[in-house]
Amino acid sequence: MVGPMDDKAAALQDDLWTERHVGISDEEYLTTLKVLQRFIHNTGGRAWHH
Repeated sequence: MVGPMDDKAAALQDDLWTERHVGISDEEYLTTLKVLQRFIHNTGGRAWHH
């Protein structure tokens, strides 16, 4: 069941995402994630997206 607190948390999450991604395109963000995942893989860890 979704309540007012869930809505408030979701709105805050959206605001934080927007604030932290100013000047970063979706393409740049995705490229960065892929590079970091490759770092994890190359050091024996497991990345969560492939």
